[in-house]
Amino acid sequence: MVAYCFPPAGGLAAAGSQRTLKFAKYLLREGWTPVVLTVREDAYETYLELDPTLLNRVPPQVKVVRTPVIRWLTRILEMKNRLRAAPTGSESSRGTAPASNHEGQAVEAKTIYQKIKDTITDLFEIPDGEIGWLLPAVFAGLRAVHRDGVGVIYSSGKPWTAHLIGLVLKKIIGRPLVTDFRDPWMTNPFREEGSALKNRLEALIEKKVIEGSDVVITNTIALRKEFIKRFPLHTIKLLQYFFSFFFFYAVILFPNFCPCVN
Repeated sequence: MVAYCFPPAGGLAAAGSQRTLKFAKYLLREGWTPVVLTVREDAYETYLELDPTLLNRVPPQVKVVRTPVIRWLTRILEMKNRLRAAPTGSESSRGTAPASNHEGQAVEAKTIYQKIKDTITDLFEIPDGEIGWLLPAVFAGLRAVHRDGVGVIYSSGKPWTAHLIGLVLKKIIGRPLVTDFRDPWMTNPFREEGSALKNRLEALIEKKVIEGSDVVITNTIALRKEFIKRFPLHTIKLLQYFFSFFFFYAVILFPNFCPCVN
């Protein structure tokens, strides 16, 4: 189970943590032995609250593998944002005086330079700012697969890097992949637009993840319909996630009576 959000992550990550934890608990009841691949507690971003009491809810039978995140990528992004926000000395000294042709050319050159710089730095957050988790998680996941005999790969996003990790593991070891979308990806109204190159690459990754998934789980009917419309030939099954996990097992036991499964 590839899940960035997992106890003790709380706050903004609480919903994602509880979702994966509930899946792990109910899979355990059905005879599965979940192996959760997540990040170390000191590897979470500082804006995420950690609640150590959530660890008490993790069943002892659930194996948890924690990895570091390569945060030098984050440092580059933070530097980019500081440089983007900081005014130059010439800007602060000009005040409101009208710009000359030379100054206008300088501003235009700076704008072009800024676009090039943004495009390059955007490459470090494809598909998101947690891309530094990819390599540590893939290596740890390969070890877990061979050590624990993992038969199915499950990934929960966002962050979308989790789905990319799941896809890479599937390509290497050939296990079935179940991707759980807690939110829309490219069509998310709160998604921050990047450069044209970033948008194209991220859309390609989303497409490859859907095409490479054996089962896709959505959390809303709207997202389910969207995926069916956008990827009609590639999605094997879409499972609408409802409030009760009892419905999840009803789908498994009685799929012919559940119209949400395709």
